[in-house]
Amino acid sequence: MSAFKVTNQTINTIVDFLAYEQYDRTAPTYGQCARLLHKKTNNVFVDKNTLDDDALISAMHQMNEDALQALYEDRLKEMYDNDRTFAPVGRKPLIEVFKRLSCYLYQCAEGTIPEKNPLYKALREIETYIAECIVEGMKEYKDIPWE
Repeated sequence: MSAFKVTNQTINTIVDFLAYEQYDRTAPTYGQCARLLHKKTNNVFVDKNTLDDDALISAMHQMNEDALQALYEDRLKEMYDNDRTFAPVGRKPLIEVFKRLSCYLYQCAEGTIPEKNPLYKALREIETYIAECIVEGMKEYKDIPWE
């Protein structure tokens, strides 16, 4: 298996989605993803009842780097981008959030991260929930009778 350092754009898209999703009643996931994140990580990324963007960004970068080290050891350390500040990217289609989250999780699936990292587990559940929301929103899905 191979892995790479995901872009800041990918991580910022995921965090931006989680930040607005918890308050946006029009979001198909309305708060469910943020609740999953808070529950599975024991509210580590909550500050005064809101998502702590910078803490989550930092943890996501660290998890990606830990996965790279598990796979490549110390050979890639010089390639790490240390910009770990949150930069809102604006609302993106749910399908883009899903694809970026799937890519991110694939790049982090090294070493003991999938089994032991609570953030990884939370994001994996969020990925599944987003996929369900996408499918349930499709016309093809809605047109099939519930029988």
